[in-house]
Amino acid sequence: MKYFIFIITLFSLAAKAEFAEFSLTELSPYLPGNLIDKGKPEIKKAVVLDKEGDKEILLLKYQLPKFYLMTNLQIEKNEILDSYFRFPNNYSHDIILTLLQKKFGKQTKYYKKNNDALYWWLDKDFDGKTMDIIYHGSCSLSCFPLGLHLIGKKAIENPSNTTLYQKFNKDYPRRPQ
Repeated sequence: MKYFIFIITLFSLAAKAEFAEFSLTELSPYLPGNLIDKGKPEIKKAVVLDKEGDKEILLLKYQLPKFYLMTNLQIEKNEILDSYFRFPNNYSHDIILTLLQKKFGKQTKYYKKNNDALYWWLDKDFDGKTMDIIYHGSCSLSCFPLGLHLIGKKAIENPSNTTLYQKFNKDYPRRPQ
């Protein structure tokens, strides 16, 4: 048991050291409202998961200096409607939550189900664009991030649109009022 705790501690410290250099501004190229450049190498390598008319859902690896994020983008006519970033599980939930709270303040809504928690920030400004931010974390022996959803106003205001959050999380609540 001591060996197991030692290994978990080492992984946690390594993740915190690596993640300490991460900034939310690194997500800027894939924020809702931005236009996609289909000539970029990572977009050329993206997998189209779904396509309906002008809408596409792409899966891509977004390379950051020390790690990559699995990223889903829902686009319509090359404009990003919403984004979903999947952080590596060995990263600290506390660090990501602290970054989000420093940038956007205390969450608007908090929802907990079993060992999962959702943190909602509604109508927040992220690099000049208004969006909803949903951070999804979970805990077992330690806490870890599950994903970060960024939903643009265009996606929120269109009632016929199904966001990536809604597609990926059928058992969780919709946008709080």
